[in-house]
This record gives sequence, C-alpha cells and structure tokens, in this order.
Amino acid sequence: MLPGVSKTAILTLRARVDEHAREDRVLVDPLAAEWWTRVEWPAELDPWYATQTGLAFRADDIDRIIRRFAELEPLGTVVELGAGLSTRRSRLEDLAIERWVDVDLPAVVGLRRAWNAGGDQIAASVTDYAWMDTLSGPQIFIAEGLLYYLPRAEVDALFAELRRRFAGSIVIMDVLGRLAYPQLLEVTRALGAPVQWKHEDDFDRILESHGLETVEGFEPARLTEQMVARYWHRFDNKTRGAIFCSQALMGRRSGVAMGRI
Repeated sequence: MLPGVSKTAILTLRARVDEHAREDRVLVDPLAAEWWTRVEWPAELDPWYATQTGLAFRADDIDRIIRRFAELEPLGTVVELGAGLSTRRSRLEDLAIERWVDVDLPAVVGLRRAWNAGGDQIAASVTDYAWMDTLSGPQIFIAEGLLYYLPRAEVDALFAELRRRFAGSIVIMDVLGRLAYPQLLEVTRALGAPVQWKHEDDFDRILESHGLETVEGFEPARLTEQMVARYWHRFDNKTRGAIFCSQALMGRRSGVAMGRI
C-alpha cells in the first residue's frame, strides 16, 4: 500500500486504533478506527509493534501540548510535517484553528485525499521547501515520527529555513534518544528505511541542539514530568523501575519537545 518509510504511517495508525479500543484509553480516535478498515497490515511491521503504547502516548502527548498552548496563544495555522495517516485534526476539531495543513509524500497524500482527511493536503517532501510558499507568518509545526528518518544535515537545514521564513513559530517534535536508538535502527533497517540519527546529548538539551528557544511552561523537563505522571498507570514494571532508579536513563530517553524558532 505504502512504500518505504511511509509504511510506518500504518504502524502509528494501528497504535491509535488499538488505544481507542481500550477501556482505559488515553485518547479517543474514531476516525482512525474508520480508516483502519481500509488498511492491509504489512507483516513486516510485526516485530515493531510491541511499541503500541509508546506510539499512542506520543500522539496523545502532542495533542495535550497543543491544547495547553491554545489556552495561552491563538493557534493560527497548524502544519503537520510528514503527516502520515495522522487524524490529529479530527481529534482537535473543537479548537479554534484558522487553517490546518498536512505535508507528506504523494502516495500518502493520495490516501489522505481519498479518505477525506480535510484541511489542506500538500504532496511534497518536507525537504522540498516549495511547500513553504503556501504559508505566511508564524505557524505551529508538528513533526511526529519524522525527523530522525532524515539525515541530520537535512534536519538542520530544514530548521534553518523555517527560522528564516517563519521566525517566532512553534515547533513540536519527537526526538529519538540514545536508549531506544539500537532497537529502532534494527527494525527500521529491516523495513528498508533505517533511522538516520539520534540525539546524542541529554534530552533536556534538545532545544539547544536545534536552535530553539524555550517556551515558559513547556520546558523539556516539565513536559517529561507531566508525561510520566499522566501515563504512569500504564507503564510496565520495567519502565517504572528505569524511571524511578536512573536519571541517567531518563537523560538518554526519547520524547516530545516544544520550542520556538
């Protein structure tokens, strides 16, 4: 159905669908459940799917960050980079968002259009900066499950271009840390789309690493604390033990960060 790295869009869709079906679910996503009926599961994703809860928590975490930020500032335009089969627009439809833009490769956008995803669908690589010509002024950029599939030099160039064109914009992204990198590299390499880099420094320095400014109340350490408290009841004993006993492990973690360009 989808080639290469785009196939991971099916993985994250299933994670949200399975979460939606749980009695103790952290997010409600009926549109994902509807889309799932049109998808054929690729067997090569089986070894990866043990991460279901992490993928669902990540989606919910970003939703909650956006909702909290909407209480402080108007949202204006929200742009999902590498949108995949994201249904975030439907989950946040109650918010006052002026415009929603999804950017992804043509094969993915073709599905999104056929399935009436809504919003503006732009078929392009995020590294082909022509898609930026459709935007003006500060934006909220979301990069979920995207940046570490690009060479780090391309990520740095992307941020530099966003900074040049959209100074003052917000970036919400997830980052691959040293702890999860070996396993993710193995499964993505088997898929033919290996991850390209990991964050080498402690997670708390992620904004500095990308030249982003801290947004008061959304500091990396604070977002981490809120995430741990929110999903603690769903963590397994191994994860709880790692969090409780080792700040060093937490420093090497993956996670969601938010900053201002």
